[in-house]
This record gives sequence, structure tokens and C-alpha cells, in this order.
Amino acid sequence: MCRASCLTLSWHSRPQALRLALLGLAVGLLAGCGFQLRGTGAMQDLPPLYLHGDQRSETWQRVQRSLDLSGAELVSEPDARAWRVRIANERESERTLTVTDRALAADFELTLEVEYEVRDAADDVLRSLSRAEVSRVYRLDPDNVAGSARERELLRGEMAQELAQQVLGALSSLARQQDG
Repeated sequence: MCRASCLTLSWHSRPQALRLALLGLAVGLLAGCGFQLRGTGAMQDLPPLYLHGDQRSETWQRVQRSLDLSGAELVSEPDARAWRVRIANERESERTLTVTDRALAADFELTLEVEYEVRDAADDVLRSLSRAEVSRVYRLDPDNVAGSARERELLRGEMAQELAQQVLGALSSLARQQDG
């Protein structure tokens, strides 16, 4: 009786073992060709960074948090090794796209932009003043103004994170260019 249950168990575990083996092979192939999940770039390969600019800017805060979490070395003062990353002039604009039959604004386009510049330790420009921009469309529900306001704030936070990712991508690209 034990033999029958053991055979049954091994018969059912074969497809699972095969799936696990194929999954391991796929992960190994993806890693071997240099595939990385978005946002998991090699920030540890960056030189030390001195991040400055408008520290109240949500984009600045998200860049700092992302660099900190990724293991990049952030310095509190510029030094002889650190790149200087300036993030400034975060601006938000909003425009009406559509109106309802009652002449009320219905759809809005929200745009968030920030300027950034990267210099090396010798103060030479690595990336001249550049602008990152993100736009999104959202709908205002006149029957739920509080909910629409909350949705707008969530959307703005996602946009700030996307701007931060653009800045981080530029830093990663610069690091690869310096190494190559």
C-alpha cells in the first residue's frame, strides 16, 4: 500500500519538478543576458552623490529615497569624489480638456516637470540642465469632489515617482558612459 501512495506522490510531483526546473532555466537565461527588472538598475555602481536643490520638492525627496534604498552612497557635503546632482524648479500645471453639458470642467490634464543637472567632482558638466516631464489625464467627479481630490493627489505622487525614475535612469546612463 505504501508503494502505491509513493508512486502516486512521485507521479504528481514530476510536473511540478519540471516546472521548477524550467523556471530556474528561464531565470538563469534572463540573468545571463543582462535582463533586470525596471527600477533595479545598478545604483551601487554610481560614485558618491551630493544631492541638492529644492528639498521640499516631492521629486527631490523621491530621488533621495530611491537612491538611499538602492544602496547608492549619498554625501551631505560635496567632496572630491562626489557627483553633484541638482534637482530644482519642480512645476505643476493643470488645464481643462473637456467640459460637461452643464459647462463644468470634467477632464483635466495634470503636468509635473522638474529640472536637473549633473556635474562631476571637478564641477564639469556631465548632464546639462535637463527637464523631465510627465502628464496625466484625470476626470473630476462633481458628485464626489473629495474623492476626486484624493485621486488627484495619488496621481501626483505617482507622477513624482516617475520623474524620479527618469532622473535615476539618467544617472545610471551617465555611470555606464563613464565606465565604458
